[in-house]
Amino acid sequence: MENIKFKEFRQQFRHNGRLVCLLCSLHVYICFGILFQLLYMVMMNCLLQICQRKRLKGIISLSRRPFSILLW
Repeated sequence: MENIKFKEFRQQFRHNGRLVCLLCSLHVYICFGILFQLLYMVMMNCLLQICQRKRLKGIISLSRRPFSILLW
């Protein structure tokens, strides 16, 4: 398999379409993963900017107590 050139490999799978189906399914998974990560990063960036603006305006007061004490 390592000695086969890419053109020969493509010609072997061209007739039955397995390579096309494999690439299409991989394309869907890769695009969904990239889209999900992109949306997550945009959402976190927006939340970070909102928190920074509120902190600058003094709306959010940061507590100096540990987080575990806040849960009690």
